[in-house]
Parts: sequence; structure tokens; C-alpha cells
Amino acid sequence: MIDDFQLKQWYRFLLLFFNLFFWNCGYAHYEMYIEDLFQSKSKSTENQLILTSIFQNGLSLTTNQELLEFSKTKLSVVEGYQGDEYQLKLKTAPTENVSIDISCDSSLMINGNLGGIRLEYDPNTWNSPQTLTVTATANQYQEGISKAKIQHYLLSNDPNFNQTKPIELDVMILDSNDVGVLFSKTNLSVAESGNADSFEIQLSTQPFDTVTLNFNSASEIQILGQSSFVFTPENWNVSQTFSVSAFDDSLSEGAHSAVIIPSLLSNDSRYQSINLNEIQVRIVDNDAPDVTLVSVDRSILQTFRLNGGSNHWVGLSNQTIPFSLDFSITGSCNVSCNVPFLIGIYGSTKLNQTPDSRVCQTFNDAAPHPKNLSFNGILAAPIEPGIYMVTIWRSAGGQCNPWAGGLGMVNNYSTQGRFLGVIEVLP
Repeated sequence: MIDDFQLKQWYRFLLLFFNLFFWNCGYAHYEMYIEDLFQSKSKSTENQLILTSIFQNGLSLTTNQELLEFSKTKLSVVEGYQGDEYQLKLKTAPTENVSIDISCDSSLMINGNLGGIRLEYDPNTWNSPQTLTVTATANQYQEGISKAKIQHYLLSNDPNFNQTKPIELDVMILDSNDVGVLFSKTNLSVAESGNADSFEIQLSTQPFDTVTLNFNSASEIQILGQSSFVFTPENWNVSQTFSVSAFDDSLSEGAHSAVIIPSLLSNDSRYQSINLNEIQVRIVDNDAPDVTLVSVDRSILQTFRLNGGSNHWVGLSNQTIPFSLDFSITGSCNVSCNVPFLIGIYGSTKLNQTPDSRVCQTFNDAAPHPKNLSFNGILAAPIEPGIYMVTIWRSAGGQCNPWAGGLGMVNNYSTQGRFLGVIEVLP
């Protein structure tokens, strides 16, 4: 048997051990249990045997995995959302009742309890599994993926179930604060029978299950390639490409827009709760407007096209923009039979000034009438991003170069010119 001095030494050691490791899980009953063992050592042969076993064997540093049977050994939970569960039972029948104290990190809850719970088994129920549900508490910090542990401590008067180091389970905790889908851009620009556009997509956080991203588009948009993208825990951060073009119809719609609607499907509850914004697509029409008879000083304008498309052009600064104008002259002027037509690009701040870009050409308006003509040329997109109008002016007299009358023709053009189309210069 062991003497009082040895018992006191082990008493202090055990109290220090349990206080260090279990004070924050609410397990003061460990201290009470040890206290009872030492205070009753002279009265209980059973307690004396337990103490002798502790003294002789010490605290075992070897995990005895043969004592407990787990339905799974690795768990995955999501902060504030989806939990995980496992079942637990004894592997062999005990000779006495067995208590399993289950403790955990402060970020976890077991069956809704912070800190942990206790399970009870006896020689009759030892092989009946009990279910434990593990969840993670939510916080405001972005932590990505973190890990935690659940410890299982066995207590029993059966020595086989009273001498083990905690048996641990690993828990992977997925953060819920930075979950989303990353788009390389959210505004697209396409042209009928012209430019397509695309963007890259990937997930911002590793999922614990497959995430499927679907795109549904309006009828004016054609999806090139796949409309559904699958992300897994392995490829979640690998970019995939989504591409669209405009459906080439025969309608004259001018510049218009459409939307693409993304949606998510997943068993990962973090991604189930995400609502994605619609993606805007600007469409440049390539169908000329319905013939509109616009009169400009004994001339009728019929169709105007920018870059072979509609009367609306979208592009970058300093790009060249071919244009064509179909018109007819219905009468002659009284000054000269060679009449200048000036087409130019104007911003809202450039009225009564020289156009940002202009093309002038003279046409002979002598009879017979009507005289059907075409005006073809190339404009240059302005340097500064913005919206610009394209207008036309026919002078009653004068020349294209040099401009007769000094600034008179410029002023008349900018204040009296007729609207032809719109140029949009992107940043």
C-alpha cells in the first residue's frame, strides 16, 4: 500500500492536471471525485485499489482505441450553420458502470451544450450506440478553415475503463464569414453578330461539399459553352470561364440590355444561403432602325450605321468608327450646286465648338431630284470616356475645307445639326 505522503503528492498533481485542462469546460466534478478518493482512502478498499493503480501506472500516455467504437473519426461543421454527428459505444462489456465525459474546444457545442456532456453505460447497455451532434458557434472573424478536437474521458470502477488518456476526434470548422462566388467582372458588353464577352468565376472559400453554379439568361443572350459549373473541395479556387454572345435577331432595337441570373446548389448550407446579383449585359444592335424620313435642308436622311451595325456604337477611346449614311437630295440650293455635309461627334460640353471628330464631304445637288446618295467615312472615338452624340448638318453654302464663313458653319452645325446616333466610350 502507499503512504500518506505519496497520496498527498499525487493528490496535488491530479488536481493541478485537471484544473489546467478542464477548468473551462465546467468539470469541477473531477476535483470532487479525486477529493473523495483521498479522503476515504482508509475506509474504502475499492478506493485504495484505484489510488494504488494510479500511483503504480501513472497517467497513461497511450490512447486505448480498443475501449470505444466511433461511427466516424473525422467531423466537419460550419460556423452557425450545419453540424455533424457521430455515434459512440463501448467495444467490450465492462464489469462496472462506465461514465464518458466528453469535452471540447470553446468554439464547439455537443448536443447543444457548450463545453461538453457526460454519457453513461453499464454492463447491459455497453454496446448500445448513443448519438452526439456537434455544432460550431458563429463569430464575426474571417478564419478560413480551422481545426478543433473532442476529448473522451472514461471513468469507472472497472480498472480497464479507468486508466486511459483521452480519446480524441478531429473536427474541421468551416468559416461562414467569407463565403461567396468571385466574378472577374459583373458587366458584359456584346454585339449582335459581333463581339462576345466572358468572365472568370471561382469560389471564395473551400466548401465541404460540391457546389454547382448555374446561369440562366434572357432570350437575347446566347451562352457559349456550358451554363453550369461544378466546384468541389478540390477545385474550388480554380477559375472557370463563362462566355456569352448576343442573339442576332432581325429587330431594330438600338442599344439595349439584358440580364443573366446566377444561382447556387449545394449541400453546404453556407452556399445555400447566398443570393447572387443579376449580371448586366449591354447589347449593341446590328439592325438599322426602321427607315425614318428626316429632313435636313432639302435632304431626306434614311439610314445611318456605325461600324456596319446600328446607330449606336460602344468601344474604347481613339478607336476608328466607320460609318455610312444613305440619304436623298430633294432640291437644289440657290448658292452653289456643291453642298457640304458635315458629320461629327459632340459631347455635351462641346456645343458651339469644333467637334471631337468630324468628316465633311460635298455633294452636287443639281437636278434631277430626288437624288439618292451615300456618305461614307471614318470617325475617331473621343479620348475621354462618356456618351457622345453624332449629328449632321447641311450648309446652304460654303465648303468643307477651308470652312467658308469661319466659325459660322461650326456654330450652325453644333446648334442646328440633326441627331444621327450615339457613341459610348468606355473607361
